[in-house]
Amino acid sequence: SLEESQKSVSEAEKMLEEQREELDEQRQNLREDQKDLEESQKRLSDAQKAIEEQREQLDEVKQKLEDDKLLNETKVQAHADDTEKHAAAVEKHAEEVQKLVDEKETLAAEKEALQKQQEELEEKQESIAEQKRILLELRVVLEQDQKSLEE
Repeated sequence: SLEESQKSVSEAEKMLEEQREELDEQRQNLREDQKDLEESQKRLSDAQKAIEEQREQLDEVKQKLEDDKLLNETKVQAHADDTEKHAAAVEKHAEEVQKLVDEKETLAAEKEALQKQQEELEEKQESIAEQKRILLELRVVLEQDQKSLEE
């Protein structure tokens, strides 16, 4: 019976070690996912800055077009053509912004999933700690039983 108990404790310790390894692997995956998320967020931020700069440039171009139109009525048609081109650029930028907004929402969902995974990992760690505590208590009981048997 003592040998069976010791065997059970040994198996439980082996199981705990496997769970610990799985947790370590999950932690590593979580770190990699968080790194990927941070890189994606940086790309999103860089893209948003670029879009804002392009918007400012577009605003400057539009203002220049308005000034040119007032100064030279003969260039009205040319300015109208340019305005159409810029409107197309604005539309394109708006589409890019929408894509970035969609990506940002996706990143937020991924971040939420990562946080959930981290919570699950923490719960597993707590469970392993509890199992370890129980094993230690069982080991103490086994040692006491062994001492009792030897007496």
